[in-house]
Amino acid sequence: MTLAACASHKTRLLKKARVKAMPFVKAQKTKAYFKRYQVKFKRRREGKMDYQAKSRLINQDKNKYNTPKYCLVARFTNKDIIAQITC
Repeated sequence: MTLAACASHKTRLLKKARVKAMPFVKAQKTKAYFKRYQVKFKRRREGKMDYQAKSRLINQDKNKYNTPKYCLVARFTNKDIIAQITC
C-alpha cells in the first residue's frame, strides 16, 4: 500500500469507529408525522374485529361465481327473537 492509501484507510477506520461509538438516539416524531398519521379502525384498535378473517368469510370462491350468498341474521327485541335468512 502506498502512503496515501494507508492514510485514507486509517481515516475510514477512524470514521467507522466514531459511528459505532455514538449512542442510540430515538427518532423524534414531528408534527408533520402526526398530521399524516391515520389510526386503525376503532374495532381493530379495540381488538374486537379481525378484518382479514372477515374478508375470508365474505370472499366467494371463483367456481361458485354469481351463486347467492346466504346469511343468517338473528335480531333480538325485548319480547321476541327474530331469525332471518338474507341473500
